[in-house]
Amino acid sequence: MKKIILALLAFSVSFNSFSQKASKSEQGKKEVIEVQKKFNCDSMVVDFESGLINGKIGPSSPLDSVKKYLPCISTEFPVGTEERICGSGALMEKQGIYFNTEHGFIEFYPGTKAHLSLDVMGLTEEELATVAGDPTQITDLQPYTDRAVQSAYLFPKSYGCLAIWVDQLDKKVFKVQLHNQGPSLIFLCVE
Repeated sequence: MKKIILALLAFSVSFNSFSQKASKSEQGKKEVIEVQKKFNCDSMVVDFESGLINGKIGPSSPLDSVKKYLPCISTEFPVGTEERICGSGALMEKQGIYFNTEHGFIEFYPGTKAHLSLDVMGLTEEELATVAGDPTQITDLQPYTDRAVQSAYLFPKSYGCLAIWVDQLDKKVFKVQLHNQGPSLIFLCVE
C-alpha cells in the first residue's frame, strides 16, 4: 500500500511540474512583441506583377515610407530642383534605383542590385518579347537630334504600368520603370 501511495505522489509531483513548465512557455510566447523590421538594402526583391519592392514599397509610396523601409537613400531631390529633369524624389545610387515621387514611378538602372522578377536588363528587343510577352503600347522618344531613339514598351498592371526601355542604337533594354498610372497616363521622360 505504501508503494502505491508513493507512486501516486511521485506521479502527482512530476505532472504538476510538467504543467507549470508548459504554462510558463505559453506565457513566454504571449509576451513576444513583434517589431516592424527595416529591409536590408542589399537584398531587395522587385515583383513586377504586384509592383512592390520587398512586398512593401511601390510606385505610389510616399518618400517617408521609402526611407522607413529602405534607409539607404544616398540623395534626395526636392520638388522644383533643377538637378533632375524628370522630377523630384530619391536616389539609391549603390542599388541603382530612383524613386520619382513627383510623377509616381520607380526606375531601375543597369547593374541594379535589386533582384528583378523578370531579368530583362541587357536583353535585345527579340529576347524581351519572349520573356515579357507583347506590350500594349510602344512609345518612341527622341529628345535630341544627336541621340538615338529610345522606345518604352508599356505593359498594363494592377498598380499602373510596367515600362521597359530599349535603346534603339544597340537594341537592348537599359532601364525598367514601375509606374502608378496606366500606359496612356504615365510620365515618360528622358534625362
